[in-house]
Amino acid sequence: MAFQGSLDSVNLGDIFQTLAMNRQTGTLSVQGPGHSERHIWFDQGEIAIVDGRAEDGGPLLLQVLTQKGAIQPAQAEEIRRRLYQTRQNLRQLIVASNVLPTHDLDDIAAWCIEEAVCELFEWNTGDFTFYDGPPASVLQELEITESGDVRLQTTSVMMEATRRKDEWQCIWQIIPSENELYIVDNEGRANLRDLDPDPEELKVLRYLDGKHTVDTIAKAVGVSRFDAYAIVARLVQNGVARARSPQDIVADALALRDDGKLEKARDLLENAAGRMKVAEVLRPLAEIYKELGDTPSAVELHLDLIQQAQDDGDLEQALADLNIVTTINPDDPDLQLERADVLLELHRNDEAAAGFIRGAENYLASRETKLAVDACHRAKDLQPANPDPHRLLAKAYLFDNQIENAVVEYKSLWHTLLSNMRPRKALEELERILRQDCKFPRVSEQVLNHARGSEAVKTGSAIRRLIYVLILLILGGAGYYTYKHIIIQQARQDERERLRDLRGRFGDAHTDPRRLLSLRRDIIAAHEGVESHLGAEYEALLADVRKELEQDIAERRKQVLDSIAAAESPQALEETDRAIANFAETFDRPEAEIRPL
Repeated sequence: MAFQGSLDSVNLGDIFQTLAMNRQTGTLSVQGPGHSERHIWFDQGEIAIVDGRAEDGGPLLLQVLTQKGAIQPAQAEEIRRRLYQTRQNLRQLIVASNVLPTHDLDDIAAWCIEEAVCELFEWNTGDFTFYDGPPASVLQELEITESGDVRLQTTSVMMEATRRKDEWQCIWQIIPSENELYIVDNEGRANLRDLDPDPEELKVLRYLDGKHTVDTIAKAVGVSRFDAYAIVARLVQNGVARARSPQDIVADALALRDDGKLEKARDLLENAAGRMKVAEVLRPLAEIYKELGDTPSAVELHLDLIQQAQDDGDLEQALADLNIVTTINPDDPDLQLERADVLLELHRNDEAAAGFIRGAENYLASRETKLAVDACHRAKDLQPANPDPHRLLAKAYLFDNQIENAVVEYKSLWHTLLSNMRPRKALEELERILRQDCKFPRVSEQVLNHARGSEAVKTGSAIRRLIYVLILLILGGAGYYTYKHIIIQQARQDERERLRDLRGRFGDAHTDPRRLLSLRRDIIAAHEGVESHLGAEYEALLADVRKELEQDIAERRKQVLDSIAAAESPQALEETDRAIANFAETFDRPEAEIRPL
């Protein structure tokens, strides 16, 4: 008789009890949470075979025999080799190998089957199917676990599974998470003296170093998962073991990170994050993800941190995490907008507007025009005079073929450009933007005609023409005065040369009255056309010439008077008259000034 159903509506214990009471033979297949699956073959209502592979894909029974010390690893490897070589039944191969007594093999096989079935009773959801007949094909594979000649009593296994289910509830109250890490500190060692641990507890104690989960310890020690949790719970209750704090775990992870062991640090923090989603754990874990190149995981953790910071009202910390995540993933517009929202709450409006603009640009890059329009409007509300929101809005409207709205935004863009730069520069910038963004000539022409016909452009053109005229006048006046200055400087240079020449002549003529008189006339003639700044030098030179002439006149007059006084004949007087006339003619003086009374 075949049947099927769901564990949501049928209790697994009722199924086992029905199969046992009816002494049915067949395969029960149960699909549990996720992709978990278990197959059990009942022989006349008793449990005989279960499937189960070890983590390496080999037979689970060989792994358990090794962990429990029933056989040596080399013996297990040899049996495994022969298993896949001969494809003989595993139990028969182990018995034939004579590596352990048959009753020990049957006990360990029964233990494996019981653990597999008890684990099945922890599933609360899933589907089941039962088929009558011999074992299904999945239970005829080499890796199965088969009981000995004495099958497991289904009722006994059910009672053990039920007991464990009740105890699990107590265990979860002590060990709240599978990811908990436990350690035995000095106080725990002191409390251990009051206990009398059995061999399995001593094995578990060796792994309570704060680096292994209870599941990891169960696999390493070779005890069942249930027993491992029960042992750790007892040790915690008696104050021997304690859960590690986030600070302890982070400290160990950072030490591993400093030693370059990033993967081990990641594993440790991942384990802690599974039970403690606190910033102290998530932030270093996100940093390690980033260092390992696992960008998606790093971004996901930073988003959790951002949400935590916002829930706690710590906007500065939220912004710091947003800055990191936008650096990791700069093209995500949602992150840009979330960052802008935080900046807005912090009243940093200019930075918020820039964030909305970057988000709009990223939305436009992915053609998400509605979101881009919303981001542009938010940026425009914060910075009305900023041209970028108008430009991006116009671009978004063009993408949606909303031509009229695009024209309106381009005109608004023109007015914002005018408020930030000169009309001519604003017009050049508008032309550049239209060439780059607008592929519709009619739209560009309409916007440019509006801009060119504006009063600002007309006034700017008139002002430019006026400025050009003023520049020409200034340049002309400057040229005239420059030319005049050069001419004056040249004239002054020539006068200085002439003055130096006259001074040279004075030095040569001071003993020759005629030459002095000629020099005097030249000085007077030159002085009449000379500017005032050289007049003093001419006056000084003329005074020197006059003084020299006066001295010469005085000497000659004395000579004449001496000649008159010595004259004794008419002939001498006649010569004196000729000397006086010659003197007068030479010095251009009247004879009355020279002739004695």
